[in-house]
Amino acid sequence: MWYWRTRLPAMPANTNKRPKLPEGEVGDWAKQLPAEFLLCRDLGHQWTPYRAWEDRPNRAFVQVLLCTRCRAERHRELNYRGERVTQ
Repeated sequence: MWYWRTRLPAMPANTNKRPKLPEGEVGDWAKQLPAEFLLCRDLGHQWTPYRAWEDRPNRAFVQVLLCTRCRAERHRELNYRGERVTQ
């Protein structure tokens, strides 16, 4: 199944997960981001149900949520009683 996905501008190269770059370089990178991405960073994602299926071997349901602003996906598993197994 396909869906629309916005491509992020490339983050400045660095070996660490959280780059330690001069503030100007990070600011320049952030200016390239669409407004929807910045809203999600500031306010949090706006999740909506996207798709789901049954995972019989794990006796669970897999639910995929989609952010309506930035199109990020969140996967989580629910057991047969509806309790979350994973975030």
